Amino acid sequence: MNKKALDKLKYQKDKYSENPQLLFIAMWGIAHIGHFLRKGSALDIFAWIVLLLAILVVFKPESSKRMAALAAVQLFYLFKEMPFTDNHLYIMGFINAGLLIAIAVSYAKKTSYLHNINLSMGYLCAAFLIAYFAAAFAKLNSGFFDTDYSCAVTMFYDSASIITAKNFLPSTLESILPYYVAATELSIPLLLLFRKTRHLGILVLVLFHLGISLSPTATALDFTIALFALAVPFLDGDAKHEVIRILYSLGKKTVGFFTASVYSWPFVIFLFLFLIKSSSRLLSLGIYPYWLLLAPFALLSGGILLITVFRIGLSWNSSDNSNPFRPLYPIHYLLLLFLIINAATPYLGIKTIGTFTMYSNLQTENSSSNHFLVDRYFGSMPLDDMVEIISSDHSVLNSFAQSGYWITNHELTRILSESPTSSVQFQRGGETFDINPAGSSTESIRKSFFKHKLMGHRVYDPENAVCLW
Repeated sequence: MNKKALDKLKYQKDKYSENPQLLFIAMWGIAHIGHFLRKGSALDIFAWIVLLLAILVVFKPESSKRMAALAAVQLFYLFKEMPFTDNHLYIMGFINAGLLIAIAVSYAKKTSYLHNINLSMGYLCAAFLIAYFAAAFAKLNSGFFDTDYSCAVTMFYDSASIITAKNFLPSTLESILPYYVAATELSIPLLLLFRKTRHLGILVLVLFHLGISLSPTATALDFTIALFALAVPFLDGDAKHEVIRILYSLGKKTVGFFTASVYSWPFVIFLFLFLIKSSSRLLSLGIYPYWLLLAPFALLSGGILLITVFRIGLSWNSSDNSNPFRPLYPIHYLLLLFLIINAATPYLGIKTIGTFTMYSNLQTENSSSNHFLVDRYFGSMPLDDMVEIISSDHSVLNSFAQSGYWITNHELTRILSESPTSSVQFQRGGETFDINPAGSSTESIRKSFFKHKLMGHRVYDPENAVCLW
């Protein structure tokens, strides 16, 4: 065996054992790599910067400068992509904002960076639970339990499309899917909330998300890896050290395949990922190259968490007095308030993008709500100003006219402001408008940078609660 590699591996084990929070930071860096491989544009320089910084964090998680740079650039990247970007990119943004605060406090108080990260784990746990619960809670609506349109059924067949393109489940089993998904997703944050059931919650989380994301035609692997990283702060102290021991054992068994020199070359990994990202799609199976990298890692990280939970036990170690929900820095409470408000915006009629209601069939447009428990609050909000496109020479608007989808006037203004020469005929508030060209109507192209950057709206089907991202 390569003695230098083994010495390096032993050094890493000792470092992680002394500071178990490094385990989360390294996995959090990998979560950023996963997001880039799945969704980052190969033509976007900022996406490549996020990738490079994430690799640097993975190789040296104890560096506050590397973590601060990654968090700051990811937040900038999120703002650049807003409002139409992945919901889990919003979650990562809230987590990174909390990490930046911890790093800033460590510099201001001249205390240990890792100590302040450890103190901020309560914020990370709370932010994760709020976002996850919001996504699960949104599924308690009539559309999600309608098997003709339910996202639970739709996404099952999307994932199973590598087996068959046709529906193959009996109708009875199809009708069970929405209940299974809703019950499981609601149980996970509740199990993680209480100490005695916390490890059981991790068990359910891992099994459920591996089950829905490992198919080559599924598209949630990067989100799954991010969830596994966020599960780490919920482990008790013994469990975290068990994870480190498992990783060390795996490292010793595979050290023959790696050398200490390669381990210290993150740029080699960056080049490898560049080649993967730039390669063509595997059309024969509908598999993207990123799946070949992310699936094994999701399976490995999820498997390690499962082995750890089974070895340590489903109950939190009574001798571990650490509390993931320890008191937070005051500004962390403010961030959590923003997170809650963001999750509540669909029910307030404000926005539907970035609100953790993806794939939920939730509809809160037109002053109504299909949610079983929460009605729409307030009237005359942006989600109530709906527009039905009759005809247009703009390709996107014309597609809405053909599909029957409605959009908000807010989104119509966004589209026309970017194409003032287009013409459109639409109905709004019972009146028909015919604008040709759009630039002739100042109101139609008056785009607000602030509102249109922070608020995005999904399309709306007035007939059925269809499954939308």
